[in-house]
Amino acid sequence: MSFEDILKQIVVPSGALGAALMGSDGIPIAEVIAPDLGEPKADEVSVLSVEFGRIVSECQKAADACTLGLLEEISVQMERATAILRRVDEETYLVVVLPPGANAGRARFDVRRNLLDLVEQL
Repeated sequence: MSFEDILKQIVVPSGALGAALMGSDGIPIAEVIAPDLGEPKADEVSVLSVEFGRIVSECQKAADACTLGLLEEISVQMERATAILRRVDEETYLVVVLPPGANAGRARFDVRRNLLDLVEQL
């Protein structure tokens, strides 16, 4: 199963705008955008995924400074979207972008359900 196939299993049932598997350097490994999303929105998902890489890095530094262990998940709620950032391994994280009113719990469930498949593909 490809990265894109796994990401589709997260995007479609959760109603996400898109999902991206990102390297810790901010370079996307794989990305899936909801099929009905227009070009400007697809670009927003891509940019958001890259930009939130810095947040993951800074949050991990804070967790390290407090000896709290590895960062597992961050959720950022904005006016027009919610982003769920989930660590896949020490060098890779997953970003799922949800529209307003989407069920974030369902998205988290879909991420957890497919996380092992992502790890195995890496």
